[in-house]
Amino acid sequence: MKCTLEQAVYTKRSKTSTLIVGVYVDDLIITGTPKREIELSESQMEEKFETSDLGLLSYYLDSNETKIPMNPGTLLTKTGDGKVVDATEYKSLIGCLRYLLHTRPDLCYSVGLLSRFMQEPKEHHMKAIHQILRYIKGTKDFGITYKRNGGCKLTGYSDSSYGVNTEKGKVLLE
Repeated sequence: MKCTLEQAVYTKRSKTSTLIVGVYVDDLIITGTPKREIELSESQMEEKFETSDLGLLSYYLDSNETKIPMNPGTLLTKTGDGKVVDATEYKSLIGCLRYLLHTRPDLCYSVGLLSRFMQEPKEHHMKAIHQILRYIKGTKDFGITYKRNGGCKLTGYSDSSYGVNTEKGKVLLE
């Protein structure tokens, strides 16, 4: 059964067991009780799909939410001081964030900016990625939803009036 609170979580319950499957792009996180239910589920998946077992979950991201993807005044440069971080992990996070851009255009600027530092990422670059992840956590209901037979209404805002109505400083586009 699909979880009503989280689109990428599925559950299977019986009187004697509970199985929870989290889907993240092309990865699955499977947990539950008893262990034989997990093993049975994994073997059923292997019968139908080509799979590889990455072992036990090594980390799970948990953080406080925020309402902005990048703090104002954040200065990101290639030549700045700071400790170099794992470039493979950094590239992996950027790849995951770029995947979201199809439905989350609000992330385009910050993800595009952080994509420039994949060669030699530093701690302050990774801190900015974590800010974006905290923003995503706080704005799960944001984004574009594509509907087969739905109507289309696009609303956008700009902070530049291009010389029109300079008192308000904003223009509503509909």
